[in-house]
Amino acid sequence: MQEGCIVMDKSNRCLLRIFCCFTVLIILLLLQFRFASVYGDTVTSIQSKDEILHLEEEILNMSRDGDERIESVDFDHAVKMYYDVPLFNEEKNLDSEEIERIITDSHYKWVVPIKNPTLEKEAHLYIGGPTNSLEIENKVKQGYLTKEEGEKLIQSQGKWTVAYVSTYEKNAHSIIKVAQEVIEKEYLNVEKIIFAVSKELQVPVVLIKVDGVYKVLFHEFPLVEGGISNVKGELSLDRFYPFNEAKEVVREFARERHINDNARPNGVVIPWREYSITIVGIAIGGVVLYKLIRKKIAQPKRTNP
Repeated sequence: MQEGCIVMDKSNRCLLRIFCCFTVLIILLLLQFRFASVYGDTVTSIQSKDEILHLEEEILNMSRDGDERIESVDFDHAVKMYYDVPLFNEEKNLDSEEIERIITDSHYKWVVPIKNPTLEKEAHLYIGGPTNSLEIENKVKQGYLTKEEGEKLIQSQGKWTVAYVSTYEKNAHSIIKVAQEVIEKEYLNVEKIIFAVSKELQVPVVLIKVDGVYKVLFHEFPLVEGGISNVKGELSLDRFYPFNEAKEVVREFARERHINDNARPNGVVIPWREYSITIVGIAIGGVVLYKLIRKKIAQPKRTNP
């Protein structure tokens, strides 16, 4: 009888182990599914990432800072980011199809994460625009461009090229990683995800489709720190809001701040801090120039004997 109990205990323990392993496997599969869903169609629809895979070596070379060790280029989690998108231009409420049409009618770039043991990095890839070969040659002769830079500009016409590599400060993260964390934290059932740079704000945003309706997340706003608030409502950073509600707040913010909706070349985002530094630098330069001119005017004129 005792031997039977021992056999039963062993059998139960074996079944318990099998059950635990199966449970862990299911949890891992669910986590993998949720992780993949963060990137949505931007990864799985691949139009195709084959168009940028050949740039791996160039990305690695541009990513290294001195002797810094870069592990690899994470093409698996590269995302399309549409830019110069007139996302908040319409006064009327937009349905999901209209939002998708506005975005997909715009140009896109690739944002590719770079595996780095220290600071978070990502490469930004664009299709090279038309260039004037004669003008580039003159820039090389004048010393504004190196010969290699000039040749690269000419060769990149109509081809994918590495525009620049972003390096984030310690404890700072890209909007792609932030969106992933928010989606996982809030257990959102994401049907589709789109990354875009708003033409009106010139900052990246994330749109997700949940139950057939789009929501939008902001990671920063131009000219201010933190979120924004006005008569139309309030928007905090790193939270998803119904798109049409957020659109009204953004439109009011743009009106109040007199933000110009003219897009910058290639959708490159200039952070508001750099923008402020530029303005201050121009102002200081103007003051110095003014004083030099005043000093020159104040000097007594020499008369010929």
